[in-house]
Amino acid sequence: MSQLQKENRKLKLRLKKIIQNPSIIPKKPKHPPSTGSTEFPDLKRGQFETPQEFETRIQNSEAFQVGTARFKEPYDIETGKFPIEIDWKKWTKEHFDIQFKASWIVAQRDTAKSLYETSKTWPVIGNCSLIEKEIIMALQLY
Repeated sequence: MSQLQKENRKLKLRLKKIIQNPSIIPKKPKHPPSTGSTEFPDLKRGQFETPQEFETRIQNSEAFQVGTARFKEPYDIETGKFPIEIDWKKWTKEHFDIQFKASWIVAQRDTAKSLYETSKTWPVIGNCSLIEKEIIMALQLY
């Protein structure tokens, strides 16, 4: 698979951290096995953790499955947009403010056709980073 095809599969979304009560964050939450890590990152800064250490830990956290994307018809051959519906995992909905309804990937026709024919559902994998004291998650279909 070419780099362009990999880039076309990426879906980047900006999700706002909405943790109001740190006690709701499970210490070692688990989810079913996926291509990502089986543990969600701890999004709370430890009492003995410096801001720099916290940022480094978040930046270096493993990718983890945040949901499952399902392709919806029709594929728009003119724009390359392929609508998807994302079923978010409970942990993701509890920790991030997901305010969008319409989601899609942009892919060339042959790539879109190959993805659709391979499987109509794909894991959505997230990687966290910290930007200006806000935890951001970049997502991609895997």
